[in-house]
Amino acid sequence: MVRRFTTIRWVDVTMVFQPAPGDPIRIRRSDGKLFVLPGVGLDRLPEILALATQDSAEPRA
Repeated sequence: MVRRFTTIRWVDVTMVFQPAPGDPIRIRRSDGKLFVLPGVGLDRLPEILALATQDSAEPRA
């Protein structure tokens, strides 16, 4: 198995999606690319929201 890592600067995060139960956390970057954060638990969502730019990253249902 090969894993590819991508570095995403928090200032480039434009949206953090509120995941449905059982779904992974997803974020959108300023260039429109959507990233899934596999293996990141829902307990980490508050920290992700705190790190992302507060005026541009809002949880969405």
